[in-house]
Amino acid sequence: ISTYYKGMRVGDIWGYETKGYFTSEDDIANHTDQTLIYASSSNQALPRDIKFKDLDGDGKITPGDGTLSNPGDKKIIGNTEARLPFALNLSTDWNNFFFSVFFQGVGKRQWWPSSDASLFWGQYNRPYSWEPADVYKNQWSPENPDGYFPRLRGYVALNSGKELHEQQSKYVQNVAYVRLKNISFGYKLPY
Repeated sequence: ISTYYKGMRVGDIWGYETKGYFTSEDDIANHTDQTLIYASSSNQALPRDIKFKDLDGDGKITPGDGTLSNPGDKKIIGNTEARLPFALNLSTDWNNFFFSVFFQGVGKRQWWPSSDASLFWGQYNRPYSWEPADVYKNQWSPENPDGYFPRLRGYVALNSGKELHEQQSKYVQNVAYVRLKNISFGYKLPY
């Protein structure tokens, strides 16, 4: 699933489907084994870490052997292909004055922030890195139990564990955009 295969849609993102956060030690003990996701002994799952769905029903979260016949608990969670491209040109002309604007954009495109995307992950990437304000405001804390990001834990996006390093449905971003490409205005001299 990490290379081209028959029937593949170019741009497919394979990853784990998230199931929310662990709420307690009992929740961790009664959930599917995620030791392969929390790879080292120092990175065992703790309350407010991310929970993943056991899609293949084997009782543990695994990557399988990376093939279509055995993708483990991975599935297609997004696609990087730009969809719904558009352009809009608006112009008006009155009494020799003119105004014109040109917009261009894409209605849908998904992006998975790589493990080294520090502008997205902030201190989840490296604990000594800066922390973007929107990450700080949207991470789990006792005061913000519904935070978008899990509890703060350094290196989880960079590889010491795989909690955020592995592609997962919770953090696939829609990077649709619209841009003002050109604007012009002025006066046409009457000849």
